[in-house]
Amino acid sequence: MKQVHLIAFVLAVSFTGLPEAQARSKSKAQLQKQTIVARAKQLDRSGPGRDGPEFNLPNKGRSMFKGMKVLSDGQRWTLVPALSILALPETHAYRIPEKATGTYVSWPEFLRHNRAWLRNYPVSVNTIKGTTPLTGPQRDHLAKAQLVAIATYNNNPVSVLPPRAKESDEK
Repeated sequence: MKQVHLIAFVLAVSFTGLPEAQARSKSKAQLQKQTIVARAKQLDRSGPGRDGPEFNLPNKGRSMFKGMKVLSDGQRWTLVPALSILALPETHAYRIPEKATGTYVSWPEFLRHNRAWLRNYPVSVNTIKGTTPLTGPQRDHLAKAQLVAIATYNNNPVSVLPPRAKESDEK
């Protein structure tokens, strides 16, 4: 009895399910093709120069060091944005060499190894944008500390733009 039901079920699924499965797979394939075509059209419209020779230019003359400064302790080095250096006492000027030597390490590791002379200084988004500059007491504290201070946001070095002129000053 179980075999009869099983055979009937298999036959029913194979005859009724096959066209549906083919129709579903066909519609999936069509949907995928439509999606790919629509995405390609969107990319074509996304900006000027997409089809010309200037698209996908090699990065000639570009360097990962552009806009960055090397911090080094003699054995290890890391990169930080040039505008992230908030304080650099003359006694530590040699910590920013022209050429990197030693082993590259990530910022958190470099900071952990060099806490004696290096500090991260958390800044707000408004300070990063230049809308809220560092206050006088903050700058005095950085100068008195005699440590290299790097601006950070979420514990990562960030560039701090110079303070912007207020709109009332521009008019």
